[in-house]
Amino acid sequence: MSRPDPGARRSRGFTFFETLIVVVLVALFIGLGVGLSRSALGLSDADRQTSQLLSDHRRNLERLTNVLRNADASTLVGIDAKTGVATDLYFQRPLGAKDGVRILGPEERLVWTPSPTPVSGIPYPGDVYLVGPGTRELAAARVPRDAMRISLSGRSLAVRVTTYHPIGGLEALWVSSTIRVRMRN
Repeated sequence: MSRPDPGARRSRGFTFFETLIVVVLVALFIGLGVGLSRSALGLSDADRQTSQLLSDHRRNLERLTNVLRNADASTLVGIDAKTGVATDLYFQRPLGAKDGVRILGPEERLVWTPSPTPVSGIPYPGDVYLVGPGTRELAAARVPRDAMRISLSGRSLAVRVTTYHPIGGLEALWVSSTIRVRMRN
């Protein structure tokens, strides 16, 4: 009788323990990969939220600048005499001149309006609208109450705006900045 060759037995495939080790290692690598991808997705979600906030804030500043740049300084109403600040501003834009007399457009108003949806971390969420006769257009989105402050300095307006961005059920992100707007008229 001949003895079986140990090398011949080995050539038929892997042993149970070798297969088990490979399966455990593959599962471990898959688990690590899923954990890392979830972590990376969490970071990219936070980056996306911050990017959206900054984009919204930049858009708010651009809209307000475009509106206020064309306001006639002599028509500004709503700037408090004591503080020199307005949170609700009335103004008119010049339309042209006829026979040396300036023609002003209708009275317009930048006004804050409360949001019907509560936002965690923002006591009074809302938006700022440009309101005129028969018109109402968004001037600045997601601005808390009293978070748009306008002050006059010569022929320039200093506009301080805070913009928020809700994050699910968590606290909201927010950013504030001040811009100077030189009025053309």
